[in-house]
Amino acid sequence: MITTPYYNRCSQTGILRYYSDICRQTNLPIIAYDVPSRTGIEIKIDTYRDLLGQKQIVGVKECSGNLAKISALIREFGEDVCIYSGDDSLNLPIYALGGHGCI
Repeated sequence: MITTPYYNRCSQTGILRYYSDICRQTNLPIIAYDVPSRTGIEIKIDTYRDLLGQKQIVGVKECSGNLAKISALIREFGEDVCIYSGDDSLNLPIYALGGHGCI
């Protein structure tokens, strides 16, 4: 599991570059961890569109609390990538939307 960079609040391009650089360094499966309450920045749906095209990224742990975004992720990528709840209070709604579990 790889957390979005924290402290410097990089741009969406910076997030994409960060994950892409890690993907180039390993063949291991990666779960992208979006936790804006800790990092100060949320991975946007457009960034996910580029990010989830990388074969190493097999899942997403979503802690944004943004159910509209999580629903869109599940609809668009849920067949190819596991979308996990990272917030206990949202486990049930995310399951109802088609989420794959919780971490």
